[in-house]
Amino acid sequence: MVDLPLQEKGFLGVAEMLGRLDLNGGRIVEYAAVLEVRLFGFSKMKTARTVFGHLRLLSRLSKMRFFGKTETIETS
Repeated sequence: MVDLPLQEKGFLGVAEMLGRLDLNGGRIVEYAAVLEVRLFGFSKMKTARTVFGHLRLLSRLSKMRFFGKTETIETS
């Protein structure tokens, strides 16, 4: 179990978690998933808000990489 101080929720939370794991030396593994076409309803994602949120997140993670202290994480 790893304790990461995440600030974001929702769509940005997953990106922040991956970014922080990478910065802290975590091992990230990809697993294949089958995606299906949505038959009913609409996505709740607000596209412009999500795009600008990701840009802010990338900026914050970049600052952490170049100026912040990162420590190697240890998993139990």
